[in-house]
Amino acid sequence: MKTCKTCILSENFPGIKFDRKGICNFCNTYNKYKARLTDYNTLKKIFMKKIQQVKGKYEYDCLVGISGGKDSSYVLYMLKNHYKLNVLAYTFDNGFMTEYAKNNIKNVIENVDVDHFFYKPNWDFQRRVYKKMMNIMGIPCKGCSLGMYGTSFKFAFEKNIPLVIHGRSPQQMLREFAPDSRDPFVPFIENSLSENNKEKQLKTLLEFAKRLEKLLSIENEKEDPLIDEIRTKFFPDVSRLLDAEMIPDFMGYFIYHEYDEEKIKSFLEENLDWRRAENDGLLTHGDCYIHDAVEYLHYKKQGHTIMVPELAVMVRQGKISREKALEIMRKELAKIVEPKESMMILCRSLGLDYGKLKKELD
Repeated sequence: MKTCKTCILSENFPGIKFDRKGICNFCNTYNKYKARLTDYNTLKKIFMKKIQQVKGKYEYDCLVGISGGKDSSYVLYMLKNHYKLNVLAYTFDNGFMTEYAKNNIKNVIENVDVDHFFYKPNWDFQRRVYKKMMNIMGIPCKGCSLGMYGTSFKFAFEKNIPLVIHGRSPQQMLREFAPDSRDPFVPFIENSLSENNKEKQLKTLLEFAKRLEKLLSIENEKEDPLIDEIRTKFFPDVSRLLDAEMIPDFMGYFIYHEYDEEKIKSFLEENLDWRRAENDGLLTHGDCYIHDAVEYLHYKKQGHTIMVPELAVMVRQGKISREKALEIMRKELAKIVEPKESMMILCRSLGLDYGKLKKELD
């Protein structure tokens, strides 16, 4: 199987293209932006200017989503205590939150001392979103990220909050970073690399909407009424955005700040009543009951684990060697077994036939 000469992505990765040298489009895109993505002196100045322009002018300076995981907990702490922002914290209840995640959220909110609210969408609607994403991508996860980031932007717009600052890691943000990738959030990366104005924000939002439409309108599903429901329930009305005086700036904290996973975990343990997950390790997730099922589904349907594109980003960043990434990948593949409990939760929650799904995977 053809594999990128620079990173570890193979030809079975969605949207991948190779140039004549055998280098993939994701590596080429990263290299094009590398100087800007790693110039943290300039990026921190941009970040400071963005927050200084709005600080103290609204009821809240920013809205921050918190899942109970390390990254969002750290971002919330830093924005409140280091940058002295008035933060409204928000949790999108995706229906699969672990007790570990809920306990971390409770402890972090109490320790950081910020206002916080949960939002849980109608389950019938959210279940249909997950099933649609499974039809499109083989796993339901994009239904969660669309819900989380879409509603955070929608609530910020409705509550007149000027900044939405999320805690996606660089590996998550950049894993499908290419002009023609299927990730609708890609336009926000370039938007974050320079100062903002309304015209630029609208252009970014329209590009996001176009990408989202393309993602959702697969095969013969262009007339699917669920697409309109997703637009109205997850995102603000476009006509209102066009007429708005203030449009929230959707920003990734770790675009502007260097990222060290282990340092973040240690910092949280020392400064907050935050706990690591039992299965703690590189690029792991302890906040979702179906993560193990998703990892298994992803491997069975696409031939690689969810970790692979994130490892590829780390190779591009120079954080690990290509050989080390391949070694980690091989070890992860060797550990894969069917996580029956997690699979049963997924099937029961989404109304899927477990036996039928197993046959499809085999």
